[in-house]
Amino acid sequence: MTIKIKILIPLLVLLIGFSFLFVVTIHPFLSLTSPINGEALVVESWIEFPAIKEAAAIFKKNNYSYIIAVGGPKNEIDDWKTTSDALRVAAAFENLGINRDVIFAVPCFFTKKHRTLLSAITVNEWLLKEKPEISGIDILSASEHARKTYILYSKVCRPRIKTGIIAAKTYRYDTDRWFLSRQGVHHIFRNTIGVIYSWFVDIDKVKTYYDEILKSKNERTSLSYEIENFDYSHE
Repeated sequence: MTIKIKILIPLLVLLIGFSFLFVVTIHPFLSLTSPINGEALVVESWIEFPAIKEAAAIFKKNNYSYIIAVGGPKNEIDDWKTTSDALRVAAAFENLGINRDVIFAVPCFFTKKHRTLLSAITVNEWLLKEKPEISGIDILSASEHARKTYILYSKVCRPRIKTGIIAAKTYRYDTDRWFLSRQGVHHIFRNTIGVIYSWFVDIDKVKTYYDEILKSKNERTSLSYEIENFDYSHE
């Protein structure tokens, strides 16, 4: 056996072992659930409709005072104040039996990058202005997106606001066999990279970027909208 083969065999074994460990542990790692039972449940509004129903059920089951939908429009053409996912999901919560007095929509403008981080900044500033008495929130996100969401919201909101996280169930693929699904592979690798990004992102730099966009649009950062006339359909 040559020296090259002697080196390659252990490396191959290590690679196989690492790959197996990654496949088995990565989804549980990404799908972090660690709620703190804060005063408000914040819901990322781009999640699937079954997860929205799950969020409503969690809100009703626990002692949250408010449920907050945060999100932007589907594209940069739409008006982010009137067509955002936040408004759509806020209306859905009312349709699902939650009292409208405890539902708040916090729309964000459209952006191609830093979307979760900008949502966190928007929610944090909205809370400071509209609900300064809130000292703790739980955020509900898609399962494999949860850890990234938790890291970014924690960086933005703490220490003034404590943060917890709830990973919604996955309805797009079998989480135990994600590697057999094109969607599973896509979402797992994308959010693994997203977690690495969240560890190293420069929050202050992104805040500056965010403020410049708002300034150019001549908009405020803390906005809340009525939902009486918003026609919601999940079809």
